[in-house]
Amino acid sequence: MRQDGREVAIANHEVTLQRRAFEVVVLMRDEPRQVLLNASFDGRWFDRVARGLALDQLDVFQPGRGMAESVPPDPELMLSDEASHFLFVASDTDHRCHAVQRVAAALACFRNVASLTQDPGHGSVPIERTTARTLYLSFMQVRSGPAIEQQAEVHRDWVRIKFD
Repeated sequence: MRQDGREVAIANHEVTLQRRAFEVVVLMRDEPRQVLLNASFDGRWFDRVARGLALDQLDVFQPGRGMAESVPPDPELMLSDEASHFLFVASDTDHRCHAVQRVAAALACFRNVASLTQDPGHGSVPIERTTARTLYLSFMQVRSGPAIEQQAEVHRDWVRIKFD
């Protein structure tokens, strides 16, 4: 995570941020360089990812549940208990990130988050005005098989953000 242009350390899958805009930084080391990101105020999927439930038991990461980002992405993060954002980096210039930077053998995807929305069509709330104390992020890197339903997990991670 980054806030105010500085890295904020994550310890034991938890980070404390000020109640203002921040950046999610996703390091993509392996092909495919695509990550599904679920964001929610409800920790249900976060807990399931952390407990190690099998990919096929994690509905938010199943085919057809991805929310494509615009290029470049909007600084709004859609919260959902049914779907996930689809981030990818094909190259330094072809990606769904706000910025991409090479870090050793990886590509870092920087995803700005200035506001949150829970219900499409109801507008977004700037981070500064959200009343939530905790935001749960779950990440899943998958590789598609011969059929789209035959995806396999490459890597997973999860971060609990506590707003100070």
